Amino acid sequence: MDRPVDRARLHVTAHGIYEPHLDGSRITDDELTPGYTEYASRTQVATYDVTDRLTPGSHELGALLADGWYRGQVGMLRARDQWGDTTAFLAQLHVSYRDGTTEIFGTNADWRWSPSHILAADLIEGQIEDRRIAIGEEEKVTVVDRGYEHLVCSPAPPVRPVEEIRPVEVTEVAPGRHVVDLGQNINGRIRLSSLGPAGTEITLTHGEALDHDGDVTVEHLRPDVPFLPGPLSAGQVDRVISAGTPGDVFDPRFTTHGFRYVRVEGHPGP
Repeated sequence: MDRPVDRARLHVTAHGIYEPHLDGSRITDDELTPGYTEYASRTQVATYDVTDRLTPGSHELGALLADGWYRGQVGMLRARDQWGDTTAFLAQLHVSYRDGTTEIFGTNADWRWSPSHILAADLIEGQIEDRRIAIGEEEKVTVVDRGYEHLVCSPAPPVRPVEEIRPVEVTEVAPGRHVVDLGQNINGRIRLSSLGPAGTEITLTHGEALDHDGDVTVEHLRPDVPFLPGPLSAGQVDRVISAGTPGDVFDPRFTTHGFRYVRVEGHPGP
């Protein structure tokens, strides 16, 4: 920005789930945006006020993308690619300056993309991260003209965390295996710190019940579909490989689970 900003609004949407960033930090605490919709008929756009962030100087706009409902697993049969097999991001930044002039910046062929440390993210299966992976060589984006006639404002309230719950109990059921009890059933995720030395692999299995040994069981969550060639996964499993960075936190925001208990394998302890 080369002059004082009076007003700035960022309009964003995606095929998949997006998390927008400005200068490396999150723009909003909204999650799972833009939410579920019938993509053949509409794509929901959100608008964010970023006026206070556009101080004089250069800025970098970006986003993390994940499958979401667009191409991730949906329904009891775990159908994939319901609306397409490629994620996409669309953004437009409207800036009004105090001198009365206006500029519009948007996604175009000059944008670039790169894989991130998130290896997989599915609303049913869970999220997998390798924190050792840094942003690699960037490539030019592919621009596709899909028109704008299906862009709409979202009719739904935003999805945000409403409460943080600390575990009521952590039990070691076997060496290197702990069961975390939240004390109530929730929809959400675990935020895990102290990820251990670089290369430490941690697996989080979320469930609503314990077996007779006090371990998490998900057998009652597995879909029973006799006409399929094989059994379907119960899902709800997150995995992270530590980079050994002090203060690093695993916070998988591109998935969500229904659970009371979490089996934690590979973590050094409560």
